[in-house]
Amino acid sequence: RPDVAVGAPGVDVGLVSILSGPNGGTIRTFSGDPFTGFGTSLALLRPLGTGPVRLLVGEPGGVSNRGRVWLLDPTQPAAASGIWFRNGFAGEQLGERLATLGDVDGDGTPDFLASRSNARIDIRSGVDGTVLHIFSGTAADDFGFAFAGAGD
Repeated sequence: RPDVAVGAPGVDVGLVSILSGPNGGTIRTFSGDPFTGFGTSLALLRPLGTGPVRLLVGEPGGVSNRGRVWLLDPTQPAAASGIWFRNGFAGEQLGERLATLGDVDGDGTPDFLASRSNARIDIRSGVDGTVLHIFSGTAADDFGFAFAGAGD
């Protein structure tokens, strides 16, 4: 049975725990900064060939509610594995929702979708978080409330 990642954004320090599928025990726990919503969203970024699986963690709060997305190696401590992507503006809450895609930009690494609160969804590089494309809608229609990769 596979292991499970569970987010608990909490009020104070958000947590993401990696739990053992076979016995439910905690393998590792990552924690965010206070009042940032670390662990609000999670998505697994699987390699296309060989390579490590990465865990995307949404943290939509923080400084001016800009938000950020963490790319973590679930087998390593956070200090050894964490990089984060920020490209949001004040109030955008980048990373409130996440989903994985295939390799959109052809670099051999899967890419991902990340929400912003202003009715936008970014396609971002799974390597460095660069914005590859932006989908826009209207907030009145709740554009971006839910989304998923839909295949080719």
